[in-house]
Amino acid sequence: MLIDKLPPHDIVAEESVIGSLLIDREGDAIYQINQFLKPDDFFSTVNQWCYQSCLDIMNRGEVIDQITLAQELSSKGKLDEIGGVAYLSQVISEVPTHLHIEHYARIVKKLSIARRTISTGQKIMAQGYEETDPNKMVSESEKLLLNLQKEVAMPKLLSPKDIAEKAIDRYTALRDGKRKGIYTGFADLDEALGGLFGGELCYLAARPKSGKSEILVKIAVTPAKHFGNVLLASLEQPWGEVLDRWISGNLNISPRLLRLGKYSDERFDNIINQLSDISESNLWFYDSGGDITGSTSKSIYSVATHMKTAYGLSSIFVDQLSNLRIDSRQSLYEKTTEVSHQLKALAMDLDVPVMCAAQINRETERTGEHKPQISQLRDCITGDTEILDWHGLPQKVSDYHYKKVMSINEMVI
Repeated sequence: MLIDKLPPHDIVAEESVIGSLLIDREGDAIYQINQFLKPDDFFSTVNQWCYQSCLDIMNRGEVIDQITLAQELSSKGKLDEIGGVAYLSQVISEVPTHLHIEHYARIVKKLSIARRTISTGQKIMAQGYEETDPNKMVSESEKLLLNLQKEVAMPKLLSPKDIAEKAIDRYTALRDGKRKGIYTGFADLDEALGGLFGGELCYLAARPKSGKSEILVKIAVTPAKHFGNVLLASLEQPWGEVLDRWISGNLNISPRLLRLGKYSDERFDNIINQLSDISESNLWFYDSGGDITGSTSKSIYSVATHMKTAYGLSSIFVDQLSNLRIDSRQSLYEKTTEVSHQLKALAMDLDVPVMCAAQINRETERTGEHKPQISQLRDCITGDTEILDWHGLPQKVSDYHYKKVMSINEMVI
């Protein structure tokens, strides 16, 4: 049985890494591997101690060799435990050159990930035996898999040459149409933003009751039609209300008339046709289970992770920032900062754009200045928030929606 086997490991590769560090006269070998190889990637505790000590010597700007490593281990009381200087002499004798250190380190890393995969599988199995809440069971399992996925995506130091080569590939792909940003459906907005790309967090901000939700849904529909599955997390309204607004907007009737239920046969057929279009669309709804005020960015993170893994995901739209709850005694500013960081992490981890609606205060009404400022954003949105100058853009952008939606030049993107 698998459980009776030793976890995957290669002691020779581990010792070759340590030996290579000790015979490297130039002192460059450590910088080839320290970006991706960590002490706990080693199976042997002895080799973990040796590698951690090498990192400590490196961080002090000192030379790594047999003498300095022996002194470092001795100061930590570990030299005798590893087998003394004789062990360091042994690992040195096993490698003729340090030039293959990255190859050895990759072997150590690969086997470390294999061990973590086994451990993750065991933890997921334990969830099945111990956890009684199905939603929590799946959520915790997905977190474990996502952490494992992050481990595989090892960090790497990019040289100027690496960046230039990657940039050539990126701009060539953009020119040839092989890489495209996700479009919003508003020509002027797309022209200003250049499209939405994976890893980006964008805020759509305006005064209360100005139509942010309608615009956010309209924007979400475009990538759902052309770029794949979209997750809409509406924390302002339950999915039924969002659906009412969507259908009434497409049929050019008020949501009130739709809710009265007094439909002619023709109107009812039109509603059914709208539902048919929705059922075939790629727009998915985040269901808070009725607890709209209890939703957190972490719960959206969990649902989005599952969606991307199981069905694919092109973008995420959240309505709105102030409704995301966070368990904290911090100030409002600190709470909003943390939520913003979590949304940014969501965008980067899943490599999808995230657009979040937010409110600005009513300072513009008192001052008469319609163009919003970052300082007017309610809840103090932090980070890189760009305000685009929409003055002079065609009024049709807002006319396309409801009459109550203010002109786009009064919104923050």
